[in-house]
Amino acid sequence: MAGIDQQNKSVAELKAFLRERGVNTSIHRKDSLIRLAEAATEIQLEPEEVENYHSDRQNRRTIETPDGKKVIIPDILSISGWNNNLTTVPTVEMGDIFVYLMTTCMWSNDRLKSYKNDNDYQLYMQRHVENVVMRTLNNDHLYIKCSCIPETRQKEKPYTTWKLMDNKASIKSGGCTCVA
Repeated sequence: MAGIDQQNKSVAELKAFLRERGVNTSIHRKDSLIRLAEAATEIQLEPEEVENYHSDRQNRRTIETPDGKKVIIPDILSISGWNNNLTTVPTVEMGDIFVYLMTTCMWSNDRLKSYKNDNDYQLYMQRHVENVVMRTLNNDHLYIKCSCIPETRQKEKPYTTWKLMDNKASIKSGGCTCVA
């Protein structure tokens, strides 16, 4: 691993390199990311192995119906019939988001306290999020999907971000097509 030049990597490449190794990257700027990547290289921090990435994605789309059956919701990219009328979407409160981030994404209390520094929040506040649409899946669940313009390559194709939630505003899963 020695000799890898972290200085010439883009922010996205540095974040991807560090996230593969389990390093939180959300509150760091490029100079800090470079130092972290150099340290990870120096101590030969290996990427964490994800056991069967595709089954993990499938597990995140598995819901339980009111009668106790487990159902796999179709992948976001395979669904058509999206609707931009968001009036039927249940109101999602900050508490709903925090519960999801703490229980599913395993955010720490410190990271929750500094959520306004997180890149996702910053992209939203800087109006990089657009084309918000929804798709009802059954009587109890729906997808919310939007486009997110990349932070550094704004002429590139936007990322697709999504949330799977129930009709009581409980977030079940989420994802993005970005490299991170």
